[in-house]
Amino acid sequence: MRKILLIILLLYVPVLPQDNERIANVLKDESHTLNEILPTMVDEETRLDMTYTINDNTFIYSYTLINYDKEDFKAQDIKAMILYMKNSTTDMWRTDPEFVYYRINKVNLIYKYKDKYGKHLFEFAFNAGEL
Repeated sequence: MRKILLIILLLYVPVLPQDNERIANVLKDESHTLNEILPTMVDEETRLDMTYTINDNTFIYSYTLINYDKEDFKAQDIKAMILYMKNSTTDMWRTDPEFVYYRINKVNLIYKYKDKYGKHLFEFAFNAGEL
């Protein structure tokens, strides 16, 4: 019985890193493809500047709110923006069939926002597989 378990473990252990590597490669390819067309305006106030990956399963979007200065916001304004942006973004990730791969593979997503001067404004994160 022990030999059978050992053989099964030896067969499956090499497969696990390959899955992580496959996910990492898909995310890197997606980031590279997107970055070829960036920066681009998402709407009249938001520019998607770049994307990148960290770890083997985290995809990061970096945005600039081109009409806003961090100094113009109070802490409660930023909290409200985070709540609104996170809710609308997670709703999109939860329902859009385009993101099935990310949900199945439990990809972590981080959205970072800067003001028009490049100062960090806020960020939020979630796991697509937990939506």
